[in-house]
Amino acid sequence: MKVLVTGANGFVGTHLVEALLDRKHDVVAACRPGTPQPQQWVGRSPTRLRTMALELGNDEAIKEALSSQPDAIVHLAAISYSRDAVNDPLQAWDVNVGGTARLLAGAARRSRAVTVLVTSSAEVYGDGEPRPRVETDATRPTSPYGASKLGAEAAAAHATAAWGLPVIVVRPFPATGPGQTNRLIPNWLAALQKGERNIEGEGHIVRDYLDVRDTAAGFVALLTKGRPGETYNLASGRGVRFDELFATLTASAGISAKLVPPSKPRRESPYLVGDSGKLQQHTGWHPTIPLDQTLSDLIDAQTH
Repeated sequence: MKVLVTGANGFVGTHLVEALLDRKHDVVAACRPGTPQPQQWVGRSPTRLRTMALELGNDEAIKEALSSQPDAIVHLAAISYSRDAVNDPLQAWDVNVGGTARLLAGAARRSRAVTVLVTSSAEVYGDGEPRPRVETDATRPTSPYGASKLGAEAAAAHATAAWGLPVIVVRPFPATGPGQTNRLIPNWLAALQKGERNIEGEGHIVRDYLDVRDTAAGFVALLTKGRPGETYNLASGRGVRFDELFATLTASAGISAKLVPPSKPRRESPYLVGDSGKLQQHTGWHPTIPLDQTLSDLIDAQTH
């Protein structure tokens, strides 16, 4: 199978390309112009990996990407950092909603059907009861990022209803692991490595962290066994409090430090954990990497 991956050189995208190549798929890795190609791709399966530039605001660039004749598309390209969406919500809507709609429209114009996996986010759920969320739960996003991802889901639903495009929506819960930068856990680790011992964080918040390699495997499973028109949570099903997460990280790093309340608390859902039972039932996927191993591998990658 030939798979077009947008946002391929992002954190999840890099691991997804590796997973697809490991499973003998051909990959067209589309990256934003001017962004670097991951070093681990160099010399990797040169006959099965092609890289190209893609700007979602450019219809001609989208047409060029689709001219590669993919059998499937994994749409990862997005404003994917919630803080960036807060700082520039208009850009988040343009890229996450407008860019998704442009890509889907381009795919629908092709003569040969192509399955599209649209990446949403767990943040579409927003506030709710302190239990694992299922796909039929109400969506109440509390951030510009979550709202824009819900808009991308609306674009996906329209593409299926109006054009008959086979679209699958996936709602990943937070991924972490080796290679991640500029997110909560790697930022904590970077501060610890600089000698800081009082690190800001809201200890009561509960999140569902999945190893990025399990996330990539989940995407591959959906490409081969997911059902068009369906929405799937991609989650571990295990919630962890930030204070417990911090304690595990510092113990793995062999550093003594404290998590202290932030000077400027952010508006965040206090509990966000996912139920991936539907994904497991339809595809056979299940998470395999425990959180302590994920953190150990992240530490190892960041210190070498």
